[in-house]
Amino acid sequence: MLPQSHTDESSLSAIARLFRRTPMLFVLLALVSGILLAEYVWLPSTQWTAVMLAVGVMALAAVLRCRPLFYPLLWLTLVAASWLTVGLHRPRDPFASQPSPPGLMLVEVHDTPRPTARCYKCQARVLAVGDSAGWHATRGSIMLLLQQDSAAASVRYGDRLFVRQQAQRPDSARNPYQFDYRRYLRHKGMLWQCYVPSHCWQLAGAKPQRGMVAFSKRLQHPLVQRIRHSQLSPHQQGIVAALALGWRADVDDVAQRQFRDAGIAHLLCVSGLHVGIVASLLGCCLFFLDRRPVPRAIKGGVQIAGVWLFVLLSGMAPSSLRAGVMFSLLILGDMLQRRSNGFNNLCTSALLLLVVNPMLLFDVGFQLSYAAVAGIMAWQKPLRQLL
Repeated sequence: MLPQSHTDESSLSAIARLFRRTPMLFVLLALVSGILLAEYVWLPSTQWTAVMLAVGVMALAAVLRCRPLFYPLLWLTLVAASWLTVGLHRPRDPFASQPSPPGLMLVEVHDTPRPTARCYKCQARVLAVGDSAGWHATRGSIMLLLQQDSAAASVRYGDRLFVRQQAQRPDSARNPYQFDYRRYLRHKGMLWQCYVPSHCWQLAGAKPQRGMVAFSKRLQHPLVQRIRHSQLSPHQQGIVAALALGWRADVDDVAQRQFRDAGIAHLLCVSGLHVGIVASLLGCCLFFLDRRPVPRAIKGGVQIAGVWLFVLLSGMAPSSLRAGVMFSLLILGDMLQRRSNGFNNLCTSALLLLVVNPMLLFDVGFQLSYAAVAGIMAWQKPLRQLL
C-alpha cells in the first residue's frame, strides 16, 4: 500500500498535468466560482478590497518569482473579478421607480412568441409606463403571456404593444424541492410576468431592430413562411422547420410525442449534431483544398462562414451558439495544423458564452449540453478500446 503522502502528491501531480493540458479549464473554474459566489453570497463592500488585495499579493509573488504562490493567487483574482462583473448582468426592475406596477405599459417583443397550452409566451422589454401624469420612460424586461387567438399568433420579434394589464411577481418555490419559477425568470433577466387577455392589448407598430439577433430573425422568418406554403402537410412542415431552422412553434403535439417516445426529441432542437453535419458536409465538398496552407485556410474560412450562417438561420438559439463557437475553434485549429485539445475547446466555448451572459450557467440546456459533450469526450477513448 502506498503512503498517504505519496498518494496526495500523485493526485496533485495529476491535477497539475490536467491544468497544463487544459489551461482554459483553470480560467473557466474561476469564472464559474465567481458566478456562484455572486448568486449565493453578495458582499459588495468587501469585493473590491478582496480584488485589490489579491492583485497586490499576486504582483508581489510575481516579483519574488514564487510560482507555488502565484497560480493560486491568480485563480483567486479571477474568481473575485468574475464575482464583480456578474453584478453588471443582474436584471433591471422596470417598475423600481413606481409604488406599484402600473396598469398601462408600452412593451417591445424581444423573442419569438412560443405557443403553450393557453397562451403565447415571449420575453418583452418595457419601454414606458403610463399613469395619470403621463408616460414615463423605463427599462427592464418582463415575461409576456398573450392569450391565444389569431392576433397573438401574428406577433413577431420587434413588435411594440400597448398593454392594459398589471404585471405580477412570479411564484417562488413554496416547498423544499419545488421548481422555483421566480428564480428561473430572474436568471433569464426578468423579475415580472404579465398575463394579457385578448382585449387588453393592441399593436403599436414595429420599430426596425438592429443587431445580430434581429438580423437572424429577419433571415429565419421568410424561410419559415416558405415551408408553411410548401406542398407538405402541416405535420411535416412543423418537423422540417424544426430540423432545418430550429423553429419549433409549428411542431404539433403528435410529432412531439412521437419524437419523445422514440428518444430523439433532441433532434427538434438545433444543436451540435446539426452544426456538425453542416461543417462536415462543407469539409467533404472542399476536400481538394487540404494539401497546402493557403487553400486549407480558404476551406476553413468557408466552413466557419457556413457554420455561422446556419446559426443565424436557426435564430441564434443558445444550443446552436454553443455548437457554433466550439466548431469554429476546432476548424481554426485544423487551419493552423495544430492538434486541438477537445476539452480545451469545450472550456473555451463555455468561457466565451459565460463572459457574455453569466446567467447561462443556470440554464438547464447549457448544463446538459456541456455535460453531454464532456461525457462523450471522457468516455470515447475507453469505449473505443473496449470495443
